[in-house]
Amino acid sequence: MKNLYTVDEIAAVFRELGLDAEILPDEPDCDTRIHSNTNGIAWQIAMTGDGPFHLGIRARVPMWVRGDPFRWANEWNRHHWSQAFAAIDPDTNRPVASGRTYMVGIESTLFFGSGVTPEYVVGFIDWWTDEVKALSEVPEVTFYEELPQ
Repeated sequence: MKNLYTVDEIAAVFRELGLDAEILPDEPDCDTRIHSNTNGIAWQIAMTGDGPFHLGIRARVPMWVRGDPFRWANEWNRHHWSQAFAAIDPDTNRPVASGRTYMVGIESTLFFGSGVTPEYVVGFIDWWTDEVKALSEVPEVTFYEELPQ
């Protein structure tokens, strides 16, 4: 059992599962990230804590939804382990909007601190790709083909 993983070890899990794994260069005030794509939907893993050995991973996918973003997120949350949330503009304290669509994010976190086996990490990322695949079947959602930097 391991307590911490490097970004290269997590990227290797992606590749083991047949996923793309683009490790992004470190930026100031930004977690180390790995970008991937499932069913044409761009998503990423952010490595939490300072490297090279990280405390956990946070999987996330941003998207745009038609209709009330709070209702959409609540409905998703009733049926899934991942958490959906409406993105809020800090200047207006209102949902981030573009026309009649609203930005929503879905994420889930895996902390390594209590000890996580490599097989558990594989299972988490495999489960996450199933969550992303479920999103591809939702008609009122628009995704990024590539995530904005």
